[in-house]
This record gives sequence, C-alpha cells and structure tokens, in this order.
Amino acid sequence: MSLVNYPTIRPSLILDFQKAEVVDPRVTFTRASTATFFNNAGVLTSAANNIPRIDFNPSTLVCNGLLIEEARTNLLTYSAEFNNAAWLKSNSSITANTIVAPDGTVDADKLVEDATSATHFVRQNSLSTVGVTYVSSVYLKAAERTSAVVVHFDGSVFYGVSVNLSTGALSAPPSDLSLTDASSSATVTSVGNGWYRVSVARAQVSTTTTQLRVALQSGSNGVYTGNGTSGIYIWGAQLEAGAFPTSYIPTTTTALTRNADVASMTGTNFSSWYNQVEGTVVCSGSRYSLTPSGSFANLWAISDNTANERYIVYNTGAGQTMDASVTDGGVSQGTLIAVGSITANTAISTALAYKVNDLALTRNATTVQVDTSATLPTVDRLYIGSNQIGGVQWSGYVTRISYYPVRLPNSTLQALT
Repeated sequence: MSLVNYPTIRPSLILDFQKAEVVDPRVTFTRASTATFFNNAGVLTSAANNIPRIDFNPSTLVCNGLLIEEARTNLLTYSAEFNNAAWLKSNSSITANTIVAPDGTVDADKLVEDATSATHFVRQNSLSTVGVTYVSSVYLKAAERTSAVVVHFDGSVFYGVSVNLSTGALSAPPSDLSLTDASSSATVTSVGNGWYRVSVARAQVSTTTTQLRVALQSGSNGVYTGNGTSGIYIWGAQLEAGAFPTSYIPTTTTALTRNADVASMTGTNFSSWYNQVEGTVVCSGSRYSLTPSGSFANLWAISDNTANERYIVYNTGAGQTMDASVTDGGVSQGTLIAVGSITANTAISTALAYKVNDLALTRNATTVQVDTSATLPTVDRLYIGSNQIGGVQWSGYVTRISYYPVRLPNSTLQALT
C-alpha cells in the first residue's frame, strides 16, 4: 500500500477474523443448530449452537476467516455409516470404521469390490423436487484402488466424474459406465491426509428421486473383474438442495438441517463506531461458489433491519460481480457495480464510501465507481455476511472488516483494497 494514499485517520472498528480465533464479543452471533468446520489443526470439528466458526484450510492450515453459510439440509441418512442398509451395495461390500476420517476419529469405511465382472458401487436414493438444483458430495481416499467415480442422478440422466485419489484430478468417467460427463461442473477439494471431497451438482429434471452413487474404478475401467479385497475409503456423504456443497452435516436415522449463520452488531456496539453523516466500510472475504443466476449473496449490510434504510454490498445474481446498493426511505439511491469479475475461492476486497451526494465503490483496487446524487439512510446495525434481516447469507468466508468514520478519498479506497 502506498504511504501517500494511507488514511491519516484511524479506523473506529476493526474485525480481523483471520488473526483471532475468538470473535469480538461485540458481535452477536446466532445459529439454531450445530455446524462443522475445520479447526487450526485441520480436523473437522463441530461447533455448538450459536457458536461462530473460524475456519481453516485443512491442507495448508491457513485461516480462512469467519464462515457464514445459508441453511442447508443433508437429505441422506447414515451419512458416514455405509454399512447401514440405507446404502445399497452392488457387487461390493463395506468394512466399517477402518481408518481415521477427516473428523479425526476412526470411523471412515472401506468400499470393497467383490470378485465378479461388473460395476462395483454403493448408493442411496432420496426424494427431490423437479426444477430444484441438488448437489451430491462425499469424502474419498485411495486404498488399493486409486480412482473412483462419483455419480449424481438428476431424475433423467446419471452424471459422473472420475477422481484420481492420488492427485485430486477430475476427468470424464470411464466410457464403459455410460455416464454423462460431469467433470466440467464437478468440484474437488483436498482436506488433508489424502482425503478429497468431490461434488457433482445438477438441476432435478423429471422424477422426484435423486441419487448419490460412488463406484470403484480400475485403471480406465468402471466395469471390471474385482479381486474381492481391493477398494477405497469413503466417508461423509451429503445430498443438499443448492448449486454448491456447504459444510458437512452428519446424519444418522433422519435428514438433518444446519441452520443459517447470523452475525450482527447492534445498540452501542454499533453506534460507538458508526457515523451517520459519512464513512467508509472496507471488507474482504471469499466465496466457495459464485451465486447462480436469479439470486444474490451479501458480504455485509448496514441497515435499520428493513429494506427501506440500508447499505448492502453483495455478489449479484449473474455471479461474476460485486455490487453496492443504497436505499433511503424505501427509495433506491443507486446501485454501484464494481469493475471486473470475481472468482470463487479467491480473495475479494471491497470499499464502499458514503456521504450525501457522494457514494463510491471499488473492488480489489479497480477504478472507483461513483454516484453524485444520493441521500443517506438512517441505520442502527451491521450484519456480517448477510442482509438487513440476517438472511441471504454470503456462503463463504468474511476475513476482515474495517470502518472509517469519514468518506475516504478514491485513491485511498483503491489502496485499501
């Protein structure tokens, strides 16, 4: 950062979620359920109700920041118990609790091929709604077999992706399985200790039944004669309504919901640092998937808890940009669109400055966008990673928020982002 453009005034608020594993006590946090996250040792851990999650990259142990997610439900039962009858085994068997899973316990199973010439897989069906997008995900690790195929049924077509469990590379599924290739839209994430989380998402097309299937692969073949002992390790299956996978939701006898994260600052915890007349909010974070068309997700909002008086910075429905919107008295004072596109799993740093007839927005030091005709809302709270009533979650990480009680110059906005 250029010293010439460094602000001479100190911020009245700094929330740095990457440097502190305990969230500032002035932040009120609610979530009416438990939720999982990776701790600073790279182990998948459960947070109790209303406890925020400071999440770490399980492979590098770098802190991601405060994890804010929308509500999701894992529709699969016995998500880590593949020996249960809820999971149909075809030309295969399950050896339960064989190695250490991503949660640090010895509860990962082994999917073992039988000695027939066939496909060797495990699968579970679930009810679904036509027109809704669902995503299947599962944690896999190499054993004797070093490749596997993850399959998602969209009510009409079986979509599959092959994953190399030695490198994490995704590719088209073996041709002998007659699957539609899902490699271009599938995801894979290394979670350490040889484990990978693989996902496939599709919109439900016709029937109200969807399915997650995991098949073994030998070389380039999905249909082969097994030896009765070889296989892969498998753990943590999830099927959820949404275009991308969220944090793992363990289940047993029934589907289970992880409720939404809501973080806010109100009362004197807000008014002690906020200036109604002018100010600048600098906020950074990242999303693990961009919002699909027709929706949006909020990085932050300052409001009176309604849509009538608010500032919001959000990822748009188109998925590629960061926008800011200001509303006063129920009347839009304009929308600013930051220059350039954003990318999933990549740092996004934004700065929104406000003063009467003087709004400005930049992202990652791009050209500052301005609006010279605007009145200002009267507000009384900050939402972190959601909107004016604590909804439309960011579904990703908020790393840092700084607030300056003045409208900083455009050059400084660029320097700070």
